[in-house]
Amino acid sequence: MQSILRRAMLARAILSSFMLLLIASCGPAPQKDASSPAEPAEKKPRRSTYEEKEAVSEKGKQWGGWRWEGKREDCFYTVKRKCFVKKADACEAAGCSGKQCTGDSSAPVKISCKK
Repeated sequence: MQSILRRAMLARAILSSFMLLLIASCGPAPQKDASSPAEPAEKKPRRSTYEEKEAVSEKGKQWGGWRWEGKREDCFYTVKRKCFVKKADACEAAGCSGKQCTGDSSAPVKISCKK
């Protein structure tokens, strides 16, 4: 009977020490040394914001170009390669009237006439 108790106590001691090692190894990451000075804000690289970037011209970038004629920010509807802000203007350019004018689910919306 005593050998069973010794084995149980040994197993319990091994399991306890394993659990303590596991807990100790999963602790929080060490903090940076507070004695070293932080990098001043002037030396840090500055991230550019959207407002600081130059606007892309109507011609687009040299490598590709803007697909449609018109400004990017005003291109919501297209007929062939021409951009329009309002659907009514795009329908008129396509030669459609009222209910004949339809658009697909792309962006910008391609306007066409129902037959």
